[in-house]
This record gives sequence, C-alpha cells and structure tokens, in this order.
Amino acid sequence: MKIRTAKHEDLPTLVDLWWGMMSTHKGYDEKYYNLLPEEECRKLSLSHATASLEDENRIFLVAEDAGVPVGFILLEIQTRPPIYIVQHYAAVDSVVVAQEYRKKGVFKALLERALELLKERGIELIELRVDAENEEARTAYEQLGFSQRQEVLVRWI
Repeated sequence: MKIRTAKHEDLPTLVDLWWGMMSTHKGYDEKYYNLLPEEECRKLSLSHATASLEDENRIFLVAEDAGVPVGFILLEIQTRPPIYIVQHYAAVDSVVVAQEYRKKGVFKALLERALELLKERGIELIELRVDAENEEARTAYEQLGFSQRQEVLVRWI
C-alpha cells in the first residue's frame, strides 16, 4: 500500500470510488441524499477534484495498491472565527475506501499521512462530518481518535 498525492490521471478512478460511496448514502436518508443524475454528479465531482488538485488550501491523498487507487482523502484548510486561539483547522471534504479494502488499514494510512502534512503546516485540529446512521464509518473514525463535538441538525422548509 502506497500513500501519495493525487494526480490528474487518478481522477476518473477517484470519481468512481466517490460515486460508489455516495450512491449508497440514499439508504440513510433518501431526501437528504437526493442527488443530481449520475452523469451530472460525475462531471461536477471531476471538476471539484480537478480544482482541489490545484488549491494550496487542500490536501488530496490517494492510497494505491499495485498502482491502482483504492481510496482517497481530501481535506481543506479552513479558518475559524477570530475568537478562537486555534485559528486554522482541516475539514475532511471526502474520504472513500473501496469496499474490498475496508478494515485493512487504508483509512488509517491515509489519515496518518494527512496528519503529518497538517502538522508540517501548523494545523492541530481536524474535523469531519459523518451521517448519524453510518455506523461503519463512525466506528472507524472513533478508533482513530475522532470524538463527537457537535451535531448537525437539519430541518426541511
């Protein structure tokens, strides 16, 4: 398993991984995860991923096995309101691991490399959002040191 910075040639495979993950989220809440048609989602995701490669405030890492991407993590450095001592933090935009590579240390390896890069930038806080019903992901995050600080409440109007 190799962890490296994402490259343009990875993006079609990474979009496939992302779509595989997002298409299962409808099972959590069909209305909340009501996505645009697949072709449009893929096009927009490719555009987002391409822009992320060139954004100095983003860290985009890939896990590859035998030269094939099997997972990725995309983080964005963000700024908190000026009342906080810790001003900058990393927000996980996306993290995806191919189904057949889950529970094999891929996410851990991606996170460890991301944390190294964040420390080099002086970032000491990382946060992510996870669906309340996604027990597999919640468990993985908690095993790697994440803890709940806030909840996101939604209301349709």
